[in-house]
Amino acid sequence: MLACCCFVVSQLLIVITLIYLVITKSKVRCSTCSSATVPLPLPPGPWPWPVVGSLPEMVVNKPAFRWIHRVMKDMGTDIACFRLGGVHVVSITCPKIAREVLKKQDKNFSSRPLTFASGAISSGYKDAVLSPFGDQWMKMRKVLTSEIICPSRHKWLHDKRADEADNLTRYIYNLTARGLSSSTSRLANVNVRHVARHYCGNVIRRLVFGQRYFGEPQPDGGPGPMEVEHMDASFALLGFTFAFCVSDYLPCLLGLDLDGHEKIIKEANTKVDRLHDVVIEDRWRQWNNSERQDGVQDFLDVLITLADGDGKPLLSIDEVKAQSKGIILAAIDNPSNAVEWALAEMVNNPELLARAVEEMDRVVGRERLVQESDIMQLNYLKACIREAFRLHPIAPFNLPHVAIADTIVAGYRVPKGSNVILSRLALGRNPTVWDEPLRFKPERHMGDNINVVLTESELRFISFSTGRRGCIAASLGTTMSVMLFGRLLHGFTWTKPAGVSAINLSESKHDLFIEKPLVLHAEPREEKKTKKGKVKKGRPFVLARCYNVLKDEEKWKPRDDQEESKKSKETIDLDDDEGRRRHQVMAAREALHQTRLPTPNQRDQMEARKMKKKKNKKKKKKKKKKRGGDDLKNAMEAIVKARKEANEVRMMTRSQDTEAEERRVALEEKKLAMKERSRLLKWEKHLFFMDTSKLDDRQKEYVILSPEEVVVQKRDMAMEGMGATNGRHGWLRSYHGRHGSTYGRHGWLRSYHGRLGGMGGFKATMGGMSFGSLMGGMEATLGDIGGRMSSCVPHIPSHYPVGDLTNTIRAPDDDAALENEEEEEESFSDE
Repeated sequence: MLACCCFVVSQLLIVITLIYLVITKSKVRCSTCSSATVPLPLPPGPWPWPVVGSLPEMVVNKPAFRWIHRVMKDMGTDIACFRLGGVHVVSITCPKIAREVLKKQDKNFSSRPLTFASGAISSGYKDAVLSPFGDQWMKMRKVLTSEIICPSRHKWLHDKRADEADNLTRYIYNLTARGLSSSTSRLANVNVRHVARHYCGNVIRRLVFGQRYFGEPQPDGGPGPMEVEHMDASFALLGFTFAFCVSDYLPCLLGLDLDGHEKIIKEANTKVDRLHDVVIEDRWRQWNNSERQDGVQDFLDVLITLADGDGKPLLSIDEVKAQSKGIILAAIDNPSNAVEWALAEMVNNPELLARAVEEMDRVVGRERLVQESDIMQLNYLKACIREAFRLHPIAPFNLPHVAIADTIVAGYRVPKGSNVILSRLALGRNPTVWDEPLRFKPERHMGDNINVVLTESELRFISFSTGRRGCIAASLGTTMSVMLFGRLLHGFTWTKPAGVSAINLSESKHDLFIEKPLVLHAEPREEKKTKKGKVKKGRPFVLARCYNVLKDEEKWKPRDDQEESKKSKETIDLDDDEGRRRHQVMAAREALHQTRLPTPNQRDQMEARKMKKKKNKKKKKKKKKKRGGDDLKNAMEAIVKARKEANEVRMMTRSQDTEAEERRVALEEKKLAMKERSRLLKWEKHLFFMDTSKLDDRQKEYVILSPEEVVVQKRDMAMEGMGATNGRHGWLRSYHGRHGSTYGRHGWLRSYHGRLGGMGGFKATMGGMSFGSLMGGMEATLGDIGGRMSSCVPHIPSHYPVGDLTNTIRAPDDDAALENEEEEEESFSDE
């Protein structure tokens, strides 16, 4: 039965293919007959089947991204087109073509595809990441750039990020302490992927919701069951946001869930929404009922309190939910994946790991933990993360960019609606760009006295995407990546587990993560020598905010928990005979010590120790006071110096802005002068070839005078070009334009009645014909001859007696019209 079905399907495909070929050949024949031009071809790619395109090959050769890269490698092309259903998917592996798409033609590729996953995650395309180009996307994008991801907000939330960095160190320390207590080995196993992902989750939850936990806090600082569920569901959504789902290319199959993607997305999205909605709805209610007493504390408060011009909420609750989810999903995957891969590579190459640790000890020291203020100087550490971004990207492709209109890329035709995807994997491993592309070599990113950044403007690899639809939170991503990696290396020593000669760096079959989560041995770093040069084991690495506090788990518990733990210990000890005897012995010793009186010699020794302690305390106070005064002096000098530099920069910027404005005004005036000159030449040409056979003698004489006025205007332009200006723009500027000048800003050729297409001094009509039409304006049509002439005749050098000239050529019935025009002039001047 199965064989029969396969045979029938194959026969149907053959028939459909033949019909398709006949239709396409007829269309090509018709197009070649009707047009001599041959259209540009599509990018090279596999031959598509009718209707379904290359979907059968994609379904058979999973994962799809490896099949696409294999086809492009076999074809030897940097750009390829795969027709999947009715969609052209254009894949790019060359930095030059990638720059053409995301830089030169960024506006044309600023939309997103409509897919099942993007619609479900964005709650119907209400966020700024997955929404297609339109008013909703521009609204949410503006909210993000101006209110959420901006320098002021980044600085405002510094303390929350610092707390989560300290909690990361505390959590790893507790994991190592738990491993030491449960095994004989001095080292403890730590799941680096688990730690890195939950650090990113903690940071972004604190920034968005203002809380680390959805449920009860954990004593060791690690994630609880609800936080584990949140991260697992979030990474499931990220894995299937763009996973070549069949129904995305054949919408008629939506709901059948042929590849199982729809079920995974629905379940994961439901879990995330269940955890988010409780917090968002409660906060929404607090703000609406004026119950929020703490004010704006996090991103969620910012989104809810945004208002439009009328004071109404700018965002609906659905938009707040969608945007909150988008921010969280965009922040958790890239830093955690890069740090896991970088640490795996560097454990296999201990010299790289030692160089990174040595840099942190040199820059940060061994008396404190690495902070965000140290990021600028940790260039080698950033180079290691940058190399991880290049060699081990988080995803094979970036999110698709949809072409808004037909365009040409790299000499190929890209139709409207095509999905353009840039290969993160192939860009970072391109042998024509990178030397030894498959080798982890951070030194390739180090320059001479250069500050290493994690972004890549030339698109030789993609860490944080660029362009209109690029990542706008690159600063937050950089901070999270460097702080995560820095705290791991600065506070702990990482080695391979026992019995493992090298870490397996194989990629997963379904994605680009390490095939197995990275598990390493971690040990808190220790001081090797005392002040006398003797080795003293067990002395912790001096971290004032970390080990001296974190090693005592009781100090991290609330006061109530501490009292309960003490009571529980006493209860356990008193339950057995041995415990009772131990308590009796300890109580007797304490009583004996309290009742026993010291001898005179012991009393003298005790007083001497007290005096010595007092002297030491006084010395320490003096040192601290002196050190504090020096620090204050240095701080004030630094503030004064910074203010002076800021003032100099501000003055320089103002002068540059003034010069730029002057250049812009001069260029604008030059353009206007050239425009008026060209218009004057057109008028002169029109007057020269004008047909005056239908005009009477008086009108002909008036037309004959017009070229002389043109000559006057040219002379005026020449005089103004030589600098003989009177007022702002020209020495012939008059109020009503009777001297051939203009009323307005740029004046020789406009009257106060507006642009008539001719000289500004004229505002008359002749027999229904606009004088603007007579003098070169093309807006009016020739009417009946026998109209009227204006009293505002231009004053030219050869005809100063304007009154006589007007009486000679003006129509006798023009007095009423003249009076009307003078009334209009007066009313216009009053306005």
